[in-house]
Amino acid sequence: IATPGRLCDYLERRLIDLWLERGWEGVVRHIVEDDPEWLGAYLDASRMLRTDPELRERWRTLNPEGQAALEAQYRQLQESGEIRDDVPLDTLGRFLGIVFDGIAVQQAARFSSPIDVDGTLELLRSAVAPK
Repeated sequence: IATPGRLCDYLERRLIDLWLERGWEGVVRHIVEDDPEWLGAYLDASRMLRTDPELRERWRTLNPEGQAALEAQYRQLQESGEIRDDVPLDTLGRFLGIVFDGIAVQQAARFSSPIDVDGTLELLRSAVAPK
């Protein structure tokens, strides 16, 4: 059985790796297609991070190489004009994280109507497109 810290470590690394390999659109598709049990683990990790300040601080400092690579990738996308550069990169990342969390909640709750992935991605593309 994984400890809360190990579970959070694994999930954080898994998401960063996925984001680097497939981009934010790939993360959205992955969350929609992921095993509901993993989505439950993702939501459990969120609860643990909310209630455990030490774990939350550890999460913030996990995988600095992955974080740096992700930041570099998105800075390059801003510089090349592929995504908006009128908001700080941190704000853009936080926005996408909020969307990912919302999709995970919707999927884990197993609502009867499926998420319109293509429509959701179209809205996200519009939100992050250069202005």
